Amino acid sequence: MLRTISALVVMGFVASLGDVAQAQGNVEAGRVAAERWCAECHVISAEDTKALVGTPSFFALAEDSSRTDDYLRAAITSPHPPMPNPDLPARTVDDLIAYIRSLR
Repeated sequence: MLRTISALVVMGFVASLGDVAQAQGNVEAGRVAAERWCAECHVISAEDTKALVGTPSFFALAEDSSRTDDYLRAAITSPHPPMPNPDLPARTVDDLIAYIRSLR
């Protein structure tokens, strides 16, 4: 029983480290990156009204619980047509994810 409890505590700690790592992005830097790399096709802010047909808004991405941080990271780093491949640094990707999450 003690081993089971210890294992659960360790698993919880490790899981919390993932949350901390994901929360490391900078929201303001993510907004700036979104304006530079994403705004041509996505609605990225409340002031934005134009989007490429069929592309989700950042608000929709933020509210969709199936769009996890890992999902967003994969979508940004493994672009698909018509999305270009901006080859962004990992830090910028984290910043974009932090910005998207801030729109909840």
